[in-house]
Amino acid sequence: MSLLKHNLLTTDLSKFLFHQNTNPAFLCNEGGEILEVNEAAINYLGFDKKYFDSLKVQRLFIRSQRILVGSILKSLISGNRDAELRQELFVLNEESEQYPVIAGFNLLRDEGESNFLITLKDISSRSNNKNHNGGIAAPILDRKNKALGSSEELYRIVSRNFPNGVISVFDRDFNYLFAEGKELYRMGITSEKLVGTNYLDRLPLGLHDEIKEKLQGVLDGKNQTFEISHKDNHYILNASGLESATGAIDRILLVEINNTQQKRAEKEIKRAFEKERQLNELKSRFVSMASHEFRTPLSTILSSINLMLRYLDHPNGAEKIKKHGQKIASSVKNLTSILNDFLSIDKLEEGKVELHPSKFNFSQLVRNMVDDLEEHLKDGQEFQLVLPDDQPVFQDPNILRNVIINLLTNAIKYSHENQEIMVKVWEIRNRVFLEVQDYGIGIPEEEQAQLFERFFRAKNAFNLQGTGLGLNIVKRYVDLIHGKISFFSREQEGTTFTVQFPKKFKNEENISH
Repeated sequence: MSLLKHNLLTTDLSKFLFHQNTNPAFLCNEGGEILEVNEAAINYLGFDKKYFDSLKVQRLFIRSQRILVGSILKSLISGNRDAELRQELFVLNEESEQYPVIAGFNLLRDEGESNFLITLKDISSRSNNKNHNGGIAAPILDRKNKALGSSEELYRIVSRNFPNGVISVFDRDFNYLFAEGKELYRMGITSEKLVGTNYLDRLPLGLHDEIKEKLQGVLDGKNQTFEISHKDNHYILNASGLESATGAIDRILLVEINNTQQKRAEKEIKRAFEKERQLNELKSRFVSMASHEFRTPLSTILSSINLMLRYLDHPNGAEKIKKHGQKIASSVKNLTSILNDFLSIDKLEEGKVELHPSKFNFSQLVRNMVDDLEEHLKDGQEFQLVLPDDQPVFQDPNILRNVIINLLTNAIKYSHENQEIMVKVWEIRNRVFLEVQDYGIGIPEEEQAQLFERFFRAKNAFNLQGTGLGLNIVKRYVDLIHGKISFFSREQEGTTFTVQFPKKFKNEENISH
């Protein structure tokens, strides 16, 4: 240990007074490292002088009091205490025996540097004289002190292993007097770093005032239990007042429990219940819808079959049979469409839709779908196409085929006879656009927000056949290919749907969903 760096002991007089002091004395820096020790301390504790080199002064005291000593040093530096303080403590000698002492802590400032002069005064004789059992007093006191030290150490071990939380004790100014718990070590913080610092200084600004008010209430005699959330972490805080010998609350015990995992588990359970609720709702609405939607085509099929049987032997029956055969075929198509909707929504719900992108001409795909649906147009309806001859894309053709079919069949269904249906395709900045415009019944403005929900049917469409799943499926398909769908509609004027998607599928390496 070099004294040249420490102006406090550079004069002959200061060195003489320090080393001739009959009480053990130590000079420490502001971090508690011992810079100098006198002969009285060496003789009293029994250690070799080299033992003290850069030793933390806290190590001289029993384990249960080391944080308290560190807190005293920090408090003196921060100005929260007077520049001198005395405290009854226990020190350990070379053989780990405990000696009761009065420790004097003196803060010495010189040219911006802070150091401590710590002196020890043995009070073993005073402790013995207080007990009238004479020679028996010292062993009894020693056993009591050891028992106290053991219980304090046990409490510290229990606190240090407190799972998913922190146990802390604050003074009235919310400065740490004690802090232990596994949550500290998870965050890379040691209890020694906290003692003497202010709890409120560690809080996010958004929580500072709320928690300060709660803790102030504890000092007023109102224990508190509350929850806070910060950066996806959730905590339960239990704060209780600790009374001094006079009965006044001078400290706060705060137990913080990190219940983030529990909260996440609760969310997962709620999500699972919600999914199950939606599934039950889906099944219920399916039964309700199926009983309605299946009834019409099945009745048509049954009626047509009965009539066809009647016309088998009729002279002009061939034409009648052909007509009813067409009705049966149309009804079967309707049933197939309904079942396909449910199969599609089931696959989408379970994430079983696989994408298989390939390069193809999107304009030609639109033309093919228009040709296929020509026979379903009402009297006087016709498609008007505005699209380039060649619109190359790298996407899943089956996904886009389903999108086109849904939009075109809706345009036919919700348009009147003798009306045009406009179909446009164009490209802007590597994004391809598909627009389908009809001049039909439109969508009531107050219901437009629900348009892409499952089973939604607008009030002006109840008399038209449909499952209410088509646009929900379209929206999900468009999302799968990283696209967007939007619409504009006015009741009795028509509706325009616009789908846009990347010309080239973004995640070519990950195309399974």
